[in-house]
Amino acid sequence: MKRFLAALTAGLLLLAACSAPEPESPPEPELPGTGHTAEGALTLNIHLGGEPASLDPAYATADDGGSYVLHLFEGLTALGPDGKARPAAAESWELEEDEDGLPVYTFTLREEALWSDGEPVEAEDFVYAWQRVLDYQAPTPNAYLLYPIRNAQRYREGVPVQGDDGTSTYENTLEPKDLGLEAVDERTLKVTLEGPCPDFLELLAQPAFCPVRQDIVEENPESWSQSAATCVGNGRFLLQEWKHDQSLTMVWNDQDGEEPDSVVFLNFVLSEDTAAVYNDFKAGRLQYASAIPTLDRPAETEAGTLSLENRAGVYTYIFNTEKAPFDDARVRRAISLAIDREALAADLVPERCDGAHLGEALAAAVGVDLVPAYGLVPDGIPDSLTGQDFSKALPPLQHRPAGNTEDAQKLLKEAGYPGGEGFPQLRFITNDSPAHLTAAENVRQQLAEKLGIDMAISALSTQDFAAARQEGGWDLARSGMVGTRMDPAIYLAGWGTGAAANYGKFASEDYDTLLEASYAAPEQPPEGEEEDEKDAAEDSEEDGEEHPLVIPDTRMEILHSMELLLVADEAAVIPLWQYREPALTAPGLAGVVASPLGYRLFHWAEWTPPVADTTPQEQQGE
Repeated sequence: MKRFLAALTAGLLLLAACSAPEPESPPEPELPGTGHTAEGALTLNIHLGGEPASLDPAYATADDGGSYVLHLFEGLTALGPDGKARPAAAESWELEEDEDGLPVYTFTLREEALWSDGEPVEAEDFVYAWQRVLDYQAPTPNAYLLYPIRNAQRYREGVPVQGDDGTSTYENTLEPKDLGLEAVDERTLKVTLEGPCPDFLELLAQPAFCPVRQDIVEENPESWSQSAATCVGNGRFLLQEWKHDQSLTMVWNDQDGEEPDSVVFLNFVLSEDTAAVYNDFKAGRLQYASAIPTLDRPAETEAGTLSLENRAGVYTYIFNTEKAPFDDARVRRAISLAIDREALAADLVPERCDGAHLGEALAAAVGVDLVPAYGLVPDGIPDSLTGQDFSKALPPLQHRPAGNTEDAQKLLKEAGYPGGEGFPQLRFITNDSPAHLTAAENVRQQLAEKLGIDMAISALSTQDFAAARQEGGWDLARSGMVGTRMDPAIYLAGWGTGAAANYGKFASEDYDTLLEASYAAPEQPPEGEEEDEKDAAEDSEEDGEEHPLVIPDTRMEILHSMELLLVADEAAVIPLWQYREPALTAPGLAGVVASPLGYRLFHWAEWTPPVADTTPQEQQGE
């Protein structure tokens, strides 16, 4: 009997053990984040970088505070959901010519345009703000953006004054009244330009053109934009709180009577800790994050949360075109063709390199990716004639594929250097940062293997490099441009004969002629006229013969001809790669505007928070 009871007891215990529910596994520990996100269905948590130096429109740039400024302040125009300029503080404008043939814009301000303290926005606020940006005693970084305005550059940089010894110096002799700015009345602003400026309305949407109030600025000149109590703006959002080095919180400005789509509060997380920011995103505490190099790319790509946004910039090498044998276009073209840009970018992008490679170095510094470049105008810059990206409409290397070793060797042989025989050592100069040196080593290997050219790399300090590139004595030099305007002409204008940034001394009568013609050319062709200049240009490439210079009818076609001449025919500059900025967007977030100039706008953002899954765990496994 005792045995039976013992067996029964053991059986019951075993049965109880088998039928008892399994103990719940402990919840996964929460990933450590920044600690600066906010809660609320109407709040959007965003990361664009660390603490901005200033929210003053005169000092903000795309990479330092500019996106914040464009939420708190509003220029005459603003970037719309399509990325194009649309009316903002100005409700309308007219363009005419004065008696000297100069363009004159007359802007009419919106009657309901108000400052965040309820005062009306007036034309004089723009005049004061723009004069402040142009003040030659102020270290404002974007004053040059205002140079299309009549006398703006001379006001900022001075006018040449000849001394008794025949030398000229620059003196600031102009006064504010000499600028092409006039507040006709409280709601009317007249702006006279130096000449045609096709992208002027787009320029007006940038921070440097935003208005500021003279009484607000002059009451606290050094700190007026540093706190919510004194930062008076006219934008679609108001500064609610600025916890320095933690967060910037903005609230929708309802003074215009316009209702927000779904977002009332913007909470910008200010942090340089990219791992913590990424943890916030993974945990659902952050809905948008840019400049995040340390992330799980395969997982985010599969989830559809990772995007690579255009950033208007191209990394280049330039030739010293006055120094033999690089004064021969065949030599320059051979070197340009020999470089396989696809292979170069593939070797340097972050996910395919180790800590010594450029892609990771750049990503760690500014959070960018690299893609091949086949022209000087980067992706995202529009061609007003075709409606597509300028870079896609007619790439200068379209019919001359980069990395074409056979054609490159043939050109070098025609120039008198078969297989690189007798070719002098090529001296390349660059900054001494690991990023630039890694790229240079990659190019050096390609030229040695494909053309038999020995490329010596001279690594200089930043200061010494700038001086050396200015002085000459080199054969090939690192260069590049990150754009601040949406017009393709900006990326091509600096290559005219004698231009200050034309370090390689490239000179071409045809290029100068096209450049001059571009200034007055119309955007659209004359009505009823066939567009056959492009076909004629392509036919001239195929027959290999030289033809008289043909000046196309439209500005865009002229700019394409300039880029083709500079990059393909003369190869005075070698475009290598352009940039992409990775961004993470949570499911349910739409309407974010990503400008190629680097601005991120959330005016039209729509945020639908995900619905929590309340299904019992046992049902999820069925």
